[in-house]
Amino acid sequence: MTNRMLQAVKVLLIGLALVTLCVAEDVKPATDSGAANTNQRSRILQQAPAPELLTVRAQRLNTGAISRDDFDGLERTLTDYQDAFESLSLSGIYKVWPGLDQRREAAFRGVFKFLQGTDSSPRLDLQCTVPAVANFTAAVDCREALTYRSKDQKIKTVGPVRVSILLKKESDIWLVERMRGL
Repeated sequence: MTNRMLQAVKVLLIGLALVTLCVAEDVKPATDSGAANTNQRSRILQQAPAPELLTVRAQRLNTGAISRDDFDGLERTLTDYQDAFESLSLSGIYKVWPGLDQRREAAFRGVFKFLQGTDSSPRLDLQCTVPAVANFTAAVDCREALTYRSKDQKIKTVGPVRVSILLKKESDIWLVERMRGL
């Protein structure tokens, strides 16, 4: 049984590293009603630059002010990603990340399978820097943390982990192009 639990934890950690989600610094406890928390979330994206978190690529992409519509669109995409993860919906992940590769899909499946065996809905906390936008591409650096309640009723948190997300605008919506650990 102990080996099985260790294996499940390894799958979770490896999956989270492969998936490279976005993290918040102060993590709130997991709750049993993920949908109710959606409306009470704070914004994911910062509205003022945080140059210490921007990658060199993001700094090169930053050409000035981002429009309100683009900012809101990026926020909506990241929120949809967060919601899809918390509801353990691979189809929801594909909606915001249609180019998801097989390796990351397998990682999502492994993490979702593990989380389905926990006693609460998972909570994915995200905190991202102001996006660096040029043309139809946006780069954003984020932190991610996953909180869930284990079968023994203990609150567990994985992360925070820093990731870089590249998004592309297609037909007036922003989609995840790539995620990479920092």
